[in-house]
Amino acid sequence: MKRRSVRSAFFVSEMRFSELKIDFSQVARRAVHVCATLAAVATLAACSSSDSGRFALMESLISNRAVTDYPRTQAEIDAYPYAQLGVIYDEGRPGIAVLAEYVNGNHLWVASDRFSLLTTPAGRILNLQVNGKYWRTAALDADPIASAAAGNAGQYKYQRPLEAGRLADDSESSVSTQLDCVLEATGREVLDIKEREYSTVRWRETCQWPDGQDAVLTIWVDDKQRMRRVDGFVAPSAKRIRLDMLKVPA
Repeated sequence: MKRRSVRSAFFVSEMRFSELKIDFSQVARRAVHVCATLAAVATLAACSSSDSGRFALMESLISNRAVTDYPRTQAEIDAYPYAQLGVIYDEGRPGIAVLAEYVNGNHLWVASDRFSLLTTPAGRILNLQVNGKYWRTAALDADPIASAAAGNAGQYKYQRPLEAGRLADDSESSVSTQLDCVLEATGREVLDIKEREYSTVRWRETCQWPDGQDAVLTIWVDDKQRMRRVDGFVAPSAKRIRLDMLKVPA
């Protein structure tokens, strides 16, 4: 397995389940070592490494519901040297995750030890861990979102392997199964993210779970098949998640 580091204080220590199951315990310990004290959940904590301020920890994704916008201006986002992903989980305060590492061409985003996310460049969520809940799947061999021309219509059917656990607040159960999914392009849309406009193609993925319920994710990609926004549910019982690309990886 090949990995290319982004010189972050975070690192991945173990890969399983088609190289997508990440053990973040060492990530958390390293973060605590670098940032001795994190702000409370209701605040935004930003820590810098000792030499160049290479990364930030965001510790406020699930509280302070009065805040409705990401905690940085566009100028601050542009000035920060690394890619940043806006995250809204459930009804929580918008936070920012920072690109920590490239993993087999995919993007590992972190926001302290409580939130971590692995996505493909086209916005496919491969591994999501938040507050003890987890959801992980494998990348498609040929992802229509990543390969289709901008505006290409069509419907695609496929199966995705899945491991998930504790997705509902009152559940300790886990599941390992195959999901039957349908993906279709639903049109073009101009997105406004932090007062900048992006021309995108909107895709809708509907995956049926073993109990017959559907989980729906909408993915917006630009004409270079780069993720600009993801919005929806990774599972019928999961909290809603929204991702906004604030600064694309280089």
